[in-house]
Amino acid sequence: MAGDIYVMPLRRFKEGDFSSPVERAFQQKPATVGGGRQNHREISAREEVDALRKDVAAKANQHIDWLDEGEILYREQNYGFDTLRAYARWADYEDRDGPFVVPDDRNYSKHSVWRRTEKTPAVYPHIAQHSLYTGYLLPCEFRGTYDAEPYTVGTLLCWQSVASSFSVSEELERLSERLEVPEEYIPDQSDPLRDVKWFAAELRKITRLSVKYRLPVIFYG
Repeated sequence: MAGDIYVMPLRRFKEGDFSSPVERAFQQKPATVGGGRQNHREISAREEVDALRKDVAAKANQHIDWLDEGEILYREQNYGFDTLRAYARWADYEDRDGPFVVPDDRNYSKHSVWRRTEKTPAVYPHIAQHSLYTGYLLPCEFRGTYDAEPYTVGTLLCWQSVASSFSVSEELERLSERLEVPEEYIPDQSDPLRDVKWFAAELRKITRLSVKYRLPVIFYG
């Protein structure tokens, strides 16, 4: 399932002051975006951002803040980072599981690693624990992945997944070094880990923008 990813001020996103990748492709800008969830008045959007700051600060037990002003630096559609998350999760069990297994149908959301329940030290905890489909990577330094901004889909209660873009970026640099992912990665169809490497390279680029310009990464699935 495709989702949109942005590197931009969160306030602008919540106001609806942007166009999605699909809208840009068709040169359209409707009055509401994504069913209207972002179409807020500026004051309401600022209040929501402030509430998120306070919520994450309380959960992380530290001060959380960023400027939240600037341009849209990245906006693209993505078909999910389950590939990357599965590899990050597998790394926790590498010693006992052996080589990473690519599913026959390449459906990484149902990879066998998600059925593992043993507690082990996490190698790439933020990559594995953040949904990377809905939520935020905030451009400030803190540890942990948290649930925030509850919402419902039908009768199902859901949350936005929140972590630090600094923490995820650091893990991506280590993972990319391990997999020898070059700066300009071109997938090799003969490489069974090509999907993992491609998603690692793309998210590495995204988090580097977030860290450099101090703007949130927004996953809108």
